Amino acid sequence: RQLLRHTSGLAEYIDLPELDPARSWTPAELIHLAEASGRIGAPGSGHAYTNTNYIVLGELVERVTGQEWDTEVRTRIVEPLGLSDTRLIEAKWTAPAHSFEDGIWVDRTGTVDPSVGGAGGALESTIADLLRFAVALANGELLSPEQLAAMETFVAAADYSEFGVDHGYGLGLERYATADVTAFGHMGVGAGHSAFIGFDRQHGTAVAVQFNSDVTGGQAILGLEVLAALSSSEP
Repeated sequence: RQLLRHTSGLAEYIDLPELDPARSWTPAELIHLAEASGRIGAPGSGHAYTNTNYIVLGELVERVTGQEWDTEVRTRIVEPLGLSDTRLIEAKWTAPAHSFEDGIWVDRTGTVDPSVGGAGGALESTIADLLRFAVALANGELLSPEQLAAMETFVAAADYSEFGVDHGYGLGLERYATADVTAFGHMGVGAGHSAFIGFDRQHGTAVAVQFNSDVTGGQAILGLEVLAALSSSEP
């Protein structure tokens, strides 16, 4: 649970200067890279998001099931939900990708090997598939009530109070509570792309957002604004 809640104390490998995003990496290499930089805290000491947690989880899935993590994702989630446009990225990302660096937009299309994302982000999908996944998660199609309750047990996460958001982190699931709406979902950012899925269980609505940039935050704010607008438009 500490891995999914990002309270493990493991360091982040993504921004380390030793990481060459253009080459292929094994999970073991990425974990070693993170560990060589030192732990950022003791296990359970507090929330700190790091992709290393997902790389470790991917390795655990393989050891427990005997199958690679993406195979388990496909057979347990993608195929049962009919997510026909969700798959493992087997070559460099070809969709337009941009970063905002030193005040200018930088084209990152095709510059990152998907192994850098690994179990933390080496899947590609579409708005329609992401929305279908969000609805299935909200409706209890994927998890038992007990599993969903555990997933929605949150700890204090990154401070978004300047945006009017009370932010919590559960088992791979985030809570975004504002004055207008409480949404559960996840924001993912990396390699010049970003996405947000969220659902408002109170009003029975869900949203999916994708950007061709890795500027953080806007995708979640847009998603929350859409959910708030939908809730206020009810008769």
